[in-house]
Amino acid sequence: MPSKNTLIVNLFGGPAAGKTTCAWEIASKLKKQRLVTEYVSEYAKELVWDEKLDILDGSEPHQHHIFEVQTHRVERLVGKVDVVVTDATLLNSLVFGVNVSDAFRSEIIDNFNRFNNFNLFIQRTSYFEQEGRIHNLAQSLELDEKIIDILAGNKIPFETYSHRTLDLVIMKICLLVKS
Repeated sequence: MPSKNTLIVNLFGGPAAGKTTCAWEIASKLKKQRLVTEYVSEYAKELVWDEKLDILDGSEPHQHHIFEVQTHRVERLVGKVDVVVTDATLLNSLVFGVNVSDAFRSEIIDNFNRFNNFNLFIQRTSYFEQEGRIHNLAQSLELDEKIIDILAGNKIPFETYSHRTLDLVIMKICLLVKS
């Protein structure tokens, strides 16, 4: 039944970089271009709102659970929609995991790479919204650097965009989907 070569638009950046806002904007603009588009939300943020902070301790068993939930949320749409836009990339378990084993690291990278990915690193603005987050601004800036190191270290291509250049993002995504 699945027949579409679904493009996964992964938005990278530390907490409060503006990924969710970008994701909503991108999904909205793609839908207006008549592309079948779905937004996949961040399970970890739901855990914060549900006050289940123990699951966000970075331990491998908890990261594996989060990884499996997030993978399912993306996987169920592949082949059914043109574009999935997510602010919770499958690489987040590498970003937020503590002492990630080599086996789990390989599982994460292999799983991520099996999708048709378009990766965007979101440049943060000066505004930082603390609500719904367990990291402060200093920690978020450190995570920005860690994300770039993970992407570069694993030779995962990415582009850097800000909210001001979203029209260029939309144009590029449309070209990728229609080619």
